[in-house]
Amino acid sequence: MAKSTEERPTLRAMHLSDVHLDFEYLPGSLASCKDYLCCRADSGKVKPGDTVAGDWGTPLCDIPVQTFQSMLDYIVKDDSLVPDMIFWTGDNSAHNVWDNTAEESVAYTVKVSQMIKDTFDDKDVTIMPIQGNHDTWVEEIESFAAPGINYEINHFKYMW
Repeated sequence: MAKSTEERPTLRAMHLSDVHLDFEYLPGSLASCKDYLCCRADSGKVKPGDTVAGDWGTPLCDIPVQTFQSMLDYIVKDDSLVPDMIFWTGDNSAHNVWDNTAEESVAYTVKVSQMIKDTFDDKDVTIMPIQGNHDTWVEEIESFAAPGINYEINHFKYMW
């Protein structure tokens, strides 16, 4: 059989992962704190010479909502950048693993879901989501006491 010389369609794909929004991100707060997650009001007092959280994010901190929205807006402002499909592999919540709750994890996933939905609503984009470990691993969420009791894992809904 001869090899086909017909041009094949090209699909553009985007892999969206590890958004790690931080609803408590605070520009001007201490970014070089002793905690696992900084750039928050409770990160400590800023002293001269300290690294402070910038308006759009800071290395080693999770990102403010506006930074993620700005990225989404950038993609849709030019049709040549809009992908045909988005592989969204989760990890939506902040890294405050010491006090993360099921409700908080759900709130981050709902927020990121709504932002993606609103941004790509009038575009012909297929979104393929799956949860990341930070979306399901919180102690209050994962229970292995009985089959099917992990509500957040077993009731993940596709919003589109």
